[in-house]
Amino acid sequence: MNATARHHRDRGPLLVTAVGTEHDVFALRRDAKAIAQAVGLDERDQVRLATALSELGRDLLRPAAMTVVFSVQQQPVTLQILLQWGDDRVPSSESLTAVTRLLPRTRYEAAPGNFTPSTPASGGRIEITCPLSELAARDLKVEKVRALLKPSSPTSAIDDLQAQTRDLMAALQEAHAQRDELERLNEELTETNAGVMALYAELTVEHKDVVERFGQEHELALALQRTFLPATLPQTPGTELAVRYLPAASMTEI
Repeated sequence: MNATARHHRDRGPLLVTAVGTEHDVFALRRDAKAIAQAVGLDERDQVRLATALSELGRDLLRPAAMTVVFSVQQQPVTLQILLQWGDDRVPSSESLTAVTRLLPRTRYEAAPGNFTPSTPASGGRIEITCPLSELAARDLKVEKVRALLKPSSPTSAIDDLQAQTRDLMAALQEAHAQRDELERLNEELTETNAGVMALYAELTVEHKDVVERFGQEHELALALQRTFLPATLPQTPGTELAVRYLPAASMTEI
């Protein structure tokens, strides 16, 4: 084990929290975004992670608390979020599909066994991993991250809704910017394609002219060659005579 990996392992998880109420779900979303920012994820991935955990928190919310652990793992360097529970709750397929679209490295594991209405599940876990840069992970200060997670004031449903609205507006602005950039690139590509097609058409016409001109010159060269050759050869007993024309220049064939 290298020194960097040992250093990360020694300092433990970034956060261990329990989710059993709506207030806990609000706090989970806030903490997820703060941790994502602290470990160097860009703003888009911060919103994705916060939204995914908020969705899972609401979908899996039960009176019995669910444990959520944030930690930095090595080889490869990733931010790992582990959600664990020990009762019969099961994430909905809609929730898992939505979360997987946001964060492809999401894995759900049910408790072992065949589950039926008479033999319900006895627990499960969802593991989410987000790739990190080694530089960001090496410079990470766990104490500073934990300090950011201390709530300065109680979080309400209104606060959470406002945060989600801000994230949605930022995502829409980014989507509009990407759409505008895509339209600009499409226009440039259309102009480039038009130029290429025009050049191709021009080259095709020139090629056709060159082929026709070469054919005409070739026929002319053959005609000139024939004029230099005798129409008949003298008959000499015991001898066969033949003639051959060799052009002085290979390009002109004359």
